[in-house]
Amino acid sequence: WLMAKEDSYRSAYKSVIALDHLHLPDADCVVTLTVAESRWRDLVLGRGRALDRKAHILDTFSTQEAFCRATAQYCDTKTIRNVVIENSYETALATATALRNSLISNGVLK
Repeated sequence: WLMAKEDSYRSAYKSVIALDHLHLPDADCVVTLTVAESRWRDLVLGRGRALDRKAHILDTFSTQEAFCRATAQYCDTKTIRNVVIENSYETALATATALRNSLISNGVLK
């Protein structure tokens, strides 16, 4: 559901995933960025990308919940901190600042 089976990059994507699992260590921390549906629509529409329209990105908001559940389950299984932050900020800098503050308060950064 993440990538169409007929996507010409699917096999390359799966190969990269396999290599990542084989060679990369587990994360010390996972950051989960969530967003309210109205804000998400504003962000997607604000990009004005034909690709977003063609891929029906606006129809995929409901996948956020599945990603969040999978991330939480992975973090619980691996005993990794999962820092969740809602992207409700107007600028990328404001979001980055809020994330940094959250990482500090969660003991990930000093």
